[in-house]
Amino acid sequence: PLLPKAVLSSAGTVLKKSVEKMDDWLPLTEEAIATALGLLNADHDGAVYIAGGKLYRLSEEGVLEVDSSDRAKPYAWPMAHDVRPAEQALGARSCNDCHATDSSFFFGKTEVDTPVKGDGAVEFVEMIELQGVDRNYMQAFNASFMFRPILKLVLIAACGLIALVLLVFAVRLLAFPKETK
Repeated sequence: PLLPKAVLSSAGTVLKKSVEKMDDWLPLTEEAIATALGLLNADHDGAVYIAGGKLYRLSEEGVLEVDSSDRAKPYAWPMAHDVRPAEQALGARSCNDCHATDSSFFFGKTEVDTPVKGDGAVEFVEMIELQGVDRNYMQAFNASFMFRPILKLVLIAACGLIALVLLVFAVRLLAFPKETK
């Protein structure tokens, strides 16, 4: 990572501060990124720019390449389990806060926040992609939560039946002890 001071000393002429901010960012075009990377590569060989889940770099011919590799993925911070008050935490009301088949915790979409101006279309990413979880597995796992109350009743009934069978055998064993030879 380059310090902002180093970036501004090399490419400060391209990064205009007088431009109006867009969603708290100074907007950048791909042309500005290519020019800034060209200036940065003169001082810092192999400089790249990462924003919005994309890695921007100049090819040997000086053409801007855009790559969506894993190295450019955003860091996903914890989902606020450890910073909210207990009554506001996910799961405080029920498991279905997260484990519903349409849960926004897994299947909600969030806007990709980036200073790079594209074609004007807003890009969204699904939460499950940020979490790195398989979509089909999570849908099946979340669907199983609909049957959890029934499963609990069946397990309690099965435990009761096993206890009853053990009790019957214990009573028979005590009532009719086996004679020893």
